[in-house]
Amino acid sequence: MKRSVLLDLLRILAVAAVVLVHIFQMLDHTWGEKFGFPDFYFVSLGGIGVTVLVIISGITLGLRYAGSDVIYLDFIKKRIFHIYPTYYVILIGGIIAYFVREYYGFGPNPDLSLIDIPLSLTATYVFFGLWGGPFVGASWFLGLIISLYLIFPVLVAWFRKKPHLTLLVLLIVSTATRFLLGRYDLLPLRSLDWFFLSRVFEFGLGIYLAIMFPKDFWFILNGNNVVETVSAYLGKISFPFYLAHGPIRHTVKHLKHYSFSTAEWLSVFLLMTLIASIIVFEFDQRIMVPQINMRFLRRE
Repeated sequence: MKRSVLLDLLRILAVAAVVLVHIFQMLDHTWGEKFGFPDFYFVSLGGIGVTVLVIISGITLGLRYAGSDVIYLDFIKKRIFHIYPTYYVILIGGIIAYFVREYYGFGPNPDLSLIDIPLSLTATYVFFGLWGGPFVGASWFLGLIISLYLIFPVLVAWFRKKPHLTLLVLLIVSTATRFLLGRYDLLPLRSLDWFFLSRVFEFGLGIYLAIMFPKDFWFILNGNNVVETVSAYLGKISFPFYLAHGPIRHTVKHLKHYSFSTAEWLSVFLLMTLIASIIVFEFDQRIMVPQINMRFLRRE
């Protein structure tokens, strides 16, 4: 499917919001603080960025699959192969960053145990109350988005039949879930962020918008080849940027102990994250994707 400049720009802004909030929090700046409704939707600007990413995921999948049948196992397999190769490359980098911090005494580093092997490989730390784990903090988002992928074929079928009613039901479900989880410790550690029923309205809203809006609307900013090329590339590297910025941030921030100014270590952080994102993306596209298509997907 042709990429939408509008959706790529929104994706870039959402990831930028997450990264900037983490910078503000490192600097103890007020722009890194949370706001909203406590125990319901109490987030930083980065939290809003995550909400936008969930909605965009719904829109993208809605545009791609709303007009065709979804074969469940094929869909899930394609989604897994779409995100996990990138995650695994960054996981290797996250492990290296962990031991670099350990070697130089940057810390404190979380202790490691045997449970880190399966949880890091599956990106399921968050389901066990451990958020993102010691290597790639943003891995919690993979747990959330995979949960939403698992129910997408059902949701899109409902939206095709009764879009308004389905959206209303999802709003009620998400509202009730947030109300209960916000007031009672039913699930571990920030379940409002990662539990799929808390987010199902956001995801469903994206599917709804993809179905209800004319398809041309999402390509309203397309038309300029340079803009399309640049926004598409930045949109594609935004996911590895989102995943990679955590381990790099936790490592590079210690440069301030070596007479680096704030501006200097922030510049190193952003530059290293950008370079890492480009390397991961190019490796994924040139090596991983062709191998996956040849061995697992094109056989069908």
